[in-house]
Amino acid sequence: MIYNIMTLGRNSPLENIDSDTNNTAINNLNNNPDEYSLFNEELHLTDEIFENMKLIIKKFLSTIITKQMSEIYGEREWTIYVFIKPPWTIISALKCAIKHWIAAINEAFEKRAEHILKELLKAFEYVPTGGRKLQDVEYILDKCSDLVQAVNTDKHCDLMTETLNSIIELKEKCQKCITNINLKKLHDKIGIAENIHEQQVRSEKVFESFQCIYNYARDIW
Repeated sequence: MIYNIMTLGRNSPLENIDSDTNNTAINNLNNNPDEYSLFNEELHLTDEIFENMKLIIKKFLSTIITKQMSEIYGEREWTIYVFIKPPWTIISALKCAIKHWIAAINEAFEKRAEHILKELLKAFEYVPTGGRKLQDVEYILDKCSDLVQAVNTDKHCDLMTETLNSIIELKEKCQKCITNINLKKLHDKIGIAENIHEQQVRSEKVFESFQCIYNYARDIW
């Protein structure tokens, strides 16, 4: 180490280049009081978006199930024959749609929607170890969008438009949250330069590291 700059020889391990930086980053993470707070922030945002998504799809499916079952069994009698009586949760609404697919629900969708309904049921029922992340919710939002776009527009055009707009808005919020959380995680790892001078110092350190890599590779050849 000369003037705080890492120097390497021909036989020096390549890992030495960033060992000092890595050790500093690890120490900062271990001593960072905001790390746990950031984790909780992501969980809170995930839960908020997930609950809104559940409400949107539950309303969407409830409307379709009610209309399709009423057309077949009558406006009053349909509740006698339905697999699970309303009011529904997102899980029970999905189960009803799958159960009554052949008898009633298939007329409201393209054929591919049956598979999407089953995928969504698994996605809403399954909770990953450690809880859902924003990326998990983004994936489910994509599946919800696929389901809504598979609806029969001759029967449910207005419902499709309203629901799809809500999903798009929620997805944009989710993507924004993912970007913000990732940026905060990056800042926690490398820190935030408070002024121009500090930014220049860090830039020079990065350049020096790359120069070391170049010199090391050149010496090998």
